[in-house]
Amino acid sequence: MKDRVFTVKDLALCFLQNKYKIMLMGLLGLAISMYLTQFIQPQFEAKSDVLIETVGNDANNNTLQLMATFEDLVVSTRIINSVNKELEQPIEAKDLLKMVRIETGTASQLMTIYVTADNKEMAKKIANLFVGSFKKEINQHFTKSNVIILSDASISSTTDQQTLSFIYGIVGFILFSLVTYLLYLVKEIYRPKVDSEEKIELLNQQLLATLPTAKKRQNKQQSQLIKKNFQLSAPLIDNDNKNYPISILLIHQEVQALQQVAAGIAYSYSSIGKKPLIIEVNNENKSNNNARNYWSKFINGEIKLTEIIEKDDKMSEIDRLKISFSDQLDSTLVKSLQDELQQKYDVLLFTTNIKNKPYTFVLSQLIGQAIYIVNSKKMTMTEAEKDLKKLQQMNLIILGTVLIK
Repeated sequence: MKDRVFTVKDLALCFLQNKYKIMLMGLLGLAISMYLTQFIQPQFEAKSDVLIETVGNDANNNTLQLMATFEDLVVSTRIINSVNKELEQPIEAKDLLKMVRIETGTASQLMTIYVTADNKEMAKKIANLFVGSFKKEINQHFTKSNVIILSDASISSTTDQQTLSFIYGIVGFILFSLVTYLLYLVKEIYRPKVDSEEKIELLNQQLLATLPTAKKRQNKQQSQLIKKNFQLSAPLIDNDNKNYPISILLIHQEVQALQQVAAGIAYSYSSIGKKPLIIEVNNENKSNNNARNYWSKFINGEIKLTEIIEKDDKMSEIDRLKISFSDQLDSTLVKSLQDELQQKYDVLLFTTNIKNKPYTFVLSQLIGQAIYIVNSKKMTMTEAEKDLKKLQQMNLIILGTVLIK
């Protein structure tokens, strides 16, 4: 595989391919975050203003020089202990310290003490206690300074629950979306899926056609889509002017996908004047009763080969042949069948499941060239590389790849 260069286009493509899942996880994060905000206690902030005066010469300058000291005094251990003594339920000193915030203006003797708590009355009470203890300490230790309480503590702000819920919701949406996107991005980097023409090129393969995921019931509209998507596949395969008749092995893991891809390639050959036949090679245990019975009658010489060849249900210009073997594939019989059919048909398209290694190996020795089919939703680049390596070890020439998206 060629070295892959991860570009901005790949980042965008990773998002677009998984956008619905990313958005869904984002909405889940939004819902969870908004739900959790119901359990968050609202916060109340109380404040009290005090003015500090100093008597004597150059009083104002002396006060301003001491403001930093006064701030430290408010949150000192002495005052915190004093406040705690007045509380009915003491608070840990470190927790009480986190509740207090002090503001002083530049060149100002005004100090504002803020206290945040989850109870309105408690916030005001603690703020008043801090102010009272502070005033007491100033009067006791600073004889030339005086604290004037301009206002008792009052609630200055409260947490808006709706705003908080909105903010948490947005954060939850972004976080969940981002984490989901990063997970898909990591997956794309370390386990990339074969989901684009660029990935096919990285596998050193030629993209013959792209087909939507096969439906269980193939309607007329899907048949037209198959014809449209595969109309250029035969010219791409025949770019080296192949000599007819030819046999091609179609390899995949899903029967429905094999049938539709085979129909598309067969149609492409018929559109350039060649007569194709699709040969579905199945294990007896996996083939239907009618196919098994007809094949048994042909083996026993009861009916002719032409009697077990059917027209495709949706594309009348295409013939199908279903053959069924026991656990071991009879290579001699397949070779004889191949020789006989090549007298009537230009292109024989054999379909087989790559997981059935014995069948794949026997058919590879008889046919020699194959088309590899990958499902973009299931096949990783590593798995595709392993499959292609196995096919190359069987001496199969890979004519191209069909991508099912």
